[in-house]
Amino acid sequence: VAPGLLFCTPSNGSGRDGPAIFTNDGELVWLRPDSGTQVTNFHVIQFAGQPALAWWEGIVNGGIGTGDVVVTDRSYREITRIRAGNGRRADLHEFQVTPQGTALLLADAGVPATSAPGGAGLNGQVLDCAVQEIDLQTGAVLFEWHTVDHVSIDESSIPYSADATAIYDYVHANSIDVDTDGGLLVSARNTSTVYKIDRASGAIVWRLGGKQSDFAMGAGANFSWQHDARRQADGTLTIFDDSTSPGHSRAIVLRLDEQAETATLVRAFEHPTPLFAKSQGNLQLLPRGTVLVGWGDAGYVSEFSGTGELVFDT
Repeated sequence: VAPGLLFCTPSNGSGRDGPAIFTNDGELVWLRPDSGTQVTNFHVIQFAGQPALAWWEGIVNGGIGTGDVVVTDRSYREITRIRAGNGRRADLHEFQVTPQGTALLLADAGVPATSAPGGAGLNGQVLDCAVQEIDLQTGAVLFEWHTVDHVSIDESSIPYSADATAIYDYVHANSIDVDTDGGLLVSARNTSTVYKIDRASGAIVWRLGGKQSDFAMGAGANFSWQHDARRQADGTLTIFDDSTSPGHSRAIVLRLDEQAETATLVRAFEHPTPLFAKSQGNLQLLPRGTVLVGWGDAGYVSEFSGTGELVFDT
């Protein structure tokens, strides 16, 4: 209903998957056919002062990606590939370009379990999710933050496996956003927590949700296994809540009082036919006040009015 084209990354395991652009009535504008790799996070960015298209492309194993970010011009010609630094590969979950000409991405790698708080005496490896800020022009790593330096294994909702050959994905970071004060908001699915990070010290300023929440969660404000935590211009925080107690997913808007340490539900967007996204999902506020929700692996895209009325569904 809102003006503009619809960007999707279908991934149904058959047919022609890849980054796709549709008109509002469902006509295909462009699709890059399947190249044998999975694609996520397809959107418009500013690159070298010009609008460009970008998407993550790579191999997915157990919900974790190993790949690069492809950047093309307006004629769909590849300009460059943006890669994670310090010997790591970019994960599928996040790629954001900042006004300063840098990119925020996640780069995951297995490290000894003893590297993480609470990991003493554990065998095998844990998955360390690294937040990196990359200079778009030079590829230099300007900032790096590691979950194993700050997040305890005790925070995870995933039971530890004694299999020494497995990598224990105890955090599963899946989004990064720049907060109004320059700090970073990092969503972690497997701890059901959004972390506020001080970019100067790397310290965790607060935790929202999960086992160690610093906030009292108001009625309906709890979430779990979430994705896509974003600070909005009006100060609210939007989150795609994959799993709530009734067993279906929703997109929510929260208002945080960081001094009183309270979180209040402002609005929840739910599909008329309850949908359950076992993974993925996002919420996007559109310029004319409508809200676009991608329902992750449930395979739907919906647009709601600002008051929650369903106005588009596919």
